[in-house]
Amino acid sequence: VRRLRDRVASVQAEIDQCKHATQRREAALAKQQEHAAAAPAGALPGLVVPQRPLPAGHERRKALLVGVNYTNSHAPLKGCVNDLWNLQCLLRHTLQYSDDQLRCLIDCVGGRTQKPDNVPTKANIQAGLQWLVGGAQPGDTLLFIFCGYGAQHPSEPQCDEHEGYLVPVDFAEDLPADFFDSATNRSQPTSPSTSCKGYRLIPMLEVSGYISQLPPMCRMSVMLDCCYSAMPGAGINTFAPATFPKVKRGNVDYQKLRDFISRPRFLELPVLPVQHTPAHIQRNPVAKCWLHCFS
Repeated sequence: VRRLRDRVASVQAEIDQCKHATQRREAALAKQQEHAAAAPAGALPGLVVPQRPLPAGHERRKALLVGVNYTNSHAPLKGCVNDLWNLQCLLRHTLQYSDDQLRCLIDCVGGRTQKPDNVPTKANIQAGLQWLVGGAQPGDTLLFIFCGYGAQHPSEPQCDEHEGYLVPVDFAEDLPADFFDSATNRSQPTSPSTSCKGYRLIPMLEVSGYISQLPPMCRMSVMLDCCYSAMPGAGINTFAPATFPKVKRGNVDYQKLRDFISRPRFLELPVLPVQHTPAHIQRNPVAKCWLHCFS
């Protein structure tokens, strides 16, 4: 009888031990679920979200991220979309931007086509910039990041002065499908009858014009990972001019560069007899906000 009692007591001790272990595991699981609920929506598995209070004025932040690989063009890039994905994760999961504070325009995700509103077309980038600066108040913190091609083009037909442009994914949408096949080594302007609509580009003057709408005491940061990215009207001691002499790059064979991991982020465009900067855009925009430009 004593031996049986000892066995029962031993079994009961094992049961109590297992019960305590189960309770500890359930408590740990509940804590993990609590942390997951506090994390921003769409958090990546394995990504650590710092448990720290949000900064003061966190509800007054907005960011527009644009990354273009130009996958279906004659000169695709590698890495721009990946750069934007990393930056988006930083903002969403480390700096804890909410869904309504962040817009991301990229032209592909893992080979899958994006929704039309999320593709970095000229119209979507312009709409994104308008969303970014719209309703801004003193004390707001705004961020614009572009990773892709920059381009230079004469500011007017038969003009020696050039302007800088951001290149959207649909930059050649209005041109013939074989335009770049026949224009690979073309250095002279094309005739108006060949392609009079021009490229779909976003002038740096237009970007600067959006920024000039911001009120004083508003903070705006701009990061441009592309060439020809000088922001007109911005500078430490002197304002950067809107136009500049052509930067000579020589002939670029984008077909040979297709297999290179590292590629220059400038796009040499055959000159078209078209003015790509609309006449209504202010030529000398002045930023009234606190502006930080990185390029």
